Amino acid sequence: PPHSLTTLSAALEEVRVIPAYLPNGLALKEAVQKARIWLQEVEIFQSSNQHPPVETLVELVTRGHTIPVCLDPLPQLESLYADVESWKDCAAKTFLKKNSCCSLYEVLCPRSDICATGLKKKIKKSKECLQNGKGKVPKLESVATFNEARLKEMELFRSLQTANSIKLLSDAECMETKVCVCKKAATGSMLQCQLCKDWFHSSCVSTVNVHHGELPWLCPLCLRSEKPSFEQMLPLLSTLQKIPVRLSEGEALNYVFERAMNWQHRTKQLLSRDELRLARMTSQVAIQTCQGISKQMAATELEKRVAEGNLQVRLEL
Repeated sequence: PPHSLTTLSAALEEVRVIPAYLPNGLALKEAVQKARIWLQEVEIFQSSNQHPPVETLVELVTRGHTIPVCLDPLPQLESLYADVESWKDCAAKTFLKKNSCCSLYEVLCPRSDICATGLKKKIKKSKECLQNGKGKVPKLESVATFNEARLKEMELFRSLQTANSIKLLSDAECMETKVCVCKKAATGSMLQCQLCKDWFHSSCVSTVNVHHGELPWLCPLCLRSEKPSFEQMLPLLSTLQKIPVRLSEGEALNYVFERAMNWQHRTKQLLSRDELRLARMTSQVAIQTCQGISKQMAATELEKRVAEGNLQVRLEL
């Protein structure tokens, strides 16, 4: 096993007083120097007021393994690195679909690859990028850059929706326009993605959520990840706070969580408005009318619900 830095430093002092050239002396001197520099960097890493990036941890652990000296802080850094990898694995199992060709960071970030190209081509290209270590999503360093990427994503989706919405306006266009992942004409039973508005043959894509009555239906290109609940995300966020390094995936997850919470808050505010509450009540009463309740009874029921809800609106019946 490697010796401690104290032992090797003492041996180096003995070598210096020997009036002869010792080949191993240079290797010993280099090892001691590398160990001292490494320990200084670890001290800076551990005493930092802000969480250092995970790349610094990886670099220290990798370099520590190459130094032939017993480095006391190395096991602690290795344990921290294991915690990071464990968190990433849990997050990947939570968000990534089976056999996904996307990275965890990629599915957590706003999309920048939205286009009308075929899914098969995109998957093949993505796999090649992962194998070659290329095609990584640019890092988003702040909330501002995340917001910019989100706005860009929405702009790209709107353009894509416009282009796809006019694909099948006429029978002649249906025969010429290429749709779906197979890039063939629209024939037979077709499904429209509620996000990108493109059309897909039911025989080419999974229709599991359609069969279960789930709406909206999303195509394989748009549905890149699982959609965990807040309850599933909270343990990840809690564990993340205990890891004293900064992870790009962690920052992206925090942004996703805050974005979802803000959306939920705005939605609750919107649904609590008197106009929407009245519309829901009117819809429910209309259903009851269709089921056999008289119009007068439905009107009375609506007035009762409005009074119970303290809605400040004028009824016109």
